[in-house]
Amino acid sequence: MSPISVTVHYFQSGSYRNMTIGMQLPTYFDKLVVARVQEILPALQMPSIRIESLRSAARYTYHASLRLEGAIRTPRMYDEPVLDLRAVEPNNISHLLFDAIPYCLRARATAGPDTVFLFRKIAPLFTALLEIFDIVPRYEPRKVAANVVKLRGARGLAVFNLIDTFDCTAFSFFPDTYLPFDFSSSAGFDRVFLARRGPRSLLNHDEIERVTAAYGYRTVFMEDYSLRDQLSIGARARHVVALHGAAMSLLAVNRRIESIIEILPPHNQPAFFPVALGPRVRRYEQIIPDFDPAVVHSWPESVRFKDLPFSVDATLLEKLLAEIH
Repeated sequence: MSPISVTVHYFQSGSYRNMTIGMQLPTYFDKLVVARVQEILPALQMPSIRIESLRSAARYTYHASLRLEGAIRTPRMYDEPVLDLRAVEPNNISHLLFDAIPYCLRARATAGPDTVFLFRKIAPLFTALLEIFDIVPRYEPRKVAANVVKLRGARGLAVFNLIDTFDCTAFSFFPDTYLPFDFSSSAGFDRVFLARRGPRSLLNHDEIERVTAAYGYRTVFMEDYSLRDQLSIGARARHVVALHGAAMSLLAVNRRIESIIEILPPHNQPAFFPVALGPRVRRYEQIIPDFDPAVVHSWPESVRFKDLPFSVDATLLEKLLAEIH
């Protein structure tokens, strides 16, 4: 895959700067291989818990007992092919659209329609999204003995498991995943401003909404729409201004986007959406309201900035919109 050119506009040391970055998958494979292997999968690994209170101690005891029970019980036997997606956190629409669903559809197409999909516990909202693609998640905390479906990438004769491959979403490997589907409904706008409430919302939302509205953008809070309408909005958008977040993952079902302006929180410059969505975007811009390369970009440090409300320069955004339109 060729690098995707993304122009990043960022404020550093008292002034705005910009650079063009070639976003590219860090892992390259010559081809993709689907195979089945008879094996016993380990039990579902529960998340680690820091014991800081009686409540966390109780949670630790509960999960530890589940882990012990799963380890000593006889494995659950499956006659059908099994795809184990328990390493993927399913209660996030981005994880499902970019990872789980492409893997499920590719496995089902090659291993057969009776393929069983193992997931962690999943909330009803995210189960409903899987149902749109006729994917039925099955929660199984025990060890599993089955004909396990393996999705692997190859370099030469060497093969590597794709699930949990660093920084490489399934959608990047299968960019045509959603082409056979029609998501259109009555909901859909040519120009969309994907806004957020709560964490990572804009302190100057009203000002940014006025700027985007002047160029014909419709402000959308995805949670105000049904899942099918959310998919339709994602599929029909041609020009997008968006706050970085899970709502952008709905653009995965879009076949061609003219422009994306992604507004990032301070001190964050993730390549996730440019790499995954970039091949179908003609012009991709990012705005970072404040950036300090000395900030350590470990997960705890990033979250400190990532989920706080912030402001973005309306003048810069208006300049970019004028250039695009």
